[in-house]
Amino acid sequence: MRVAFVSTYPPRRCGIATFTADLIGAVREADHTTQCRVAAIDERNSVRAYGSEVRWRIKQGSALPYRAAAREIDRSNAEIVCVQHEFGLYGLWKGGGFVGDHWIEGMYEDHLTPFLEELKKPALVNMHTVLPDPSPAIREAARAIAETAHGLVVMAETEESNPSGQPALKARAQEAATHIVGGPPDEVVLVQPGTVPKTRLGHWSMKYLPSTPDELPIPLGCLALAEFSNRRIDSTVDAQTTTTLDDTS
Repeated sequence: MRVAFVSTYPPRRCGIATFTADLIGAVREADHTTQCRVAAIDERNSVRAYGSEVRWRIKQGSALPYRAAAREIDRSNAEIVCVQHEFGLYGLWKGGGFVGDHWIEGMYEDHLTPFLEELKKPALVNMHTVLPDPSPAIREAARAIAETAHGLVVMAETEESNPSGQPALKARAQEAATHIVGGPPDEVVLVQPGTVPKTRLGHWSMKYLPSTPDELPIPLGCLALAEFSNRRIDSTVDAQTTTTLDDTS
């Protein structure tokens, strides 16, 4: 399997960057034939020395670099795209502010939906922030992402030790998804505790795959990707280059 990750990435100091690096390491550990490349998200004026796994660089601040990245990924030999989403990385807030003691909601300019609309390859979006009662602008963006992505995944630390409580846990997950994105999920997957242990730094890390995913519960963020990585496909990786994508791309 050949996977393109879209995310911040070390050495950028960001929790999602650390998460993605841990995830790539764990996916490779689960299947050594998996080939991973990264489209790293940078601030507009930042220049970083990335490792060889970073194939593309996306400059934040406009939807144009994200669309350009989608076209570049489509031209690569990646088979699936894994997006690590945080609203601040894939969009801009405009026009909000306090009027007296009251906060006036501004507009959110979503940059992930244009990326997904441009992309021809299947994309799994892992949403790291899902607000229980989102503002209209954020709700609209979340629903647009849900409609354009091939899969939408949210992680939660909710735990239910009694197997008889699993149906209720699934029902709560379906209710929450319907409230936020406007429709129920196709499937709610529960996995056994310990599948997503924390590292010493406190970040989530995929360590191993459960032999029986539905035994005991923790809703899991990247199980779908891990299942994809079990498919063994022998192939060569494209010659390594790095492309920076900005407003002019």
